[in-house]
Amino acid sequence: MLLARATRVASQNRDPAAASVAAACKGTEPSGGAARGLVGKRLQQELMTLMMSGDK
Repeated sequence: MLLARATRVASQNRDPAAASVAAACKGTEPSGGAARGLVGKRLQQELMTLMMSGDK
């Protein structure tokens, strides 16, 4: 459920970094291979951390 929320929040935002997170959540990798996939995963983790800190 939280992952779906992160994807929804990221897809509503037009920020390019958020678009990368949305792509990572969908399991697609932008051109650049595994390194970009790791960046997307890190961005997803950062987004989840920020979202969880906002719930407090």
